[in-house]
Amino acid sequence: AIRIAGGESWELRPSLPLLALGRGPSSGDQLFGSVRGRLLRSDDGGANWKATQADPARAFVISISVDPHDPKILYAGTSGEGLLQSRDGGLKWSALSPQLRRTCVRAIVVDPDARGVIWLGTDEGVIGSADGGRSWSSFRQGLPHAMVYSLALDSERGGVLYAGTTAGVFRQEPGGVWSALPGDPGVPAVTALLIDHACGRLLMGTFGAGVFAASLP
Repeated sequence: AIRIAGGESWELRPSLPLLALGRGPSSGDQLFGSVRGRLLRSDDGGANWKATQADPARAFVISISVDPHDPKILYAGTSGEGLLQSRDGGLKWSALSPQLRRTCVRAIVVDPDARGVIWLGTDEGVIGSADGGRSWSSFRQGLPHAMVYSLALDSERGGVLYAGTTAGVFRQEPGGVWSALPGDPGVPAVTALLIDHACGRLLMGTFGAGVFAASLP
């Protein structure tokens, strides 16, 4: 499904089992998606798709993000092959960091206010980079031993980071440790997070249990 008219109406496009979806840099009609782990590109809003020149070929893509500082830079997280990067708008891809080899990257957030800051949700927790992906550090203090399926960064509230995991939702103040979301409804396997500033709430998509909402602290 492709969102149109601000979400008031929806149009169903050709059915594809998308694992991840991201908007491309050139226009609102350019999309990147992962189908059965294969990275595809659409230039017409999802009506037609074609394979990109992703490398390594055996990478299984499960997350996609566009750099807000340079829309020609895109990131693709893979299952066990680390993080891929494209610097030409998605035409060609290459592995970003040898340090991330064998890492399952389920979520990607690029900080819109701090150039070079990238957060990744992995099977081992949250890792981050302050230098555009050249080096990485673990940020696990306060997190349970759980897979991180989704991330959301609240840049309007000082850079609070939210993580959706197999053990619920957690939040981290800049420079602080992780803590459980106040009023967490206790839903497992939070696979998607969206910050709704207009209504002051955090939307949480789950695996098979629907969508939940919680007020932002």
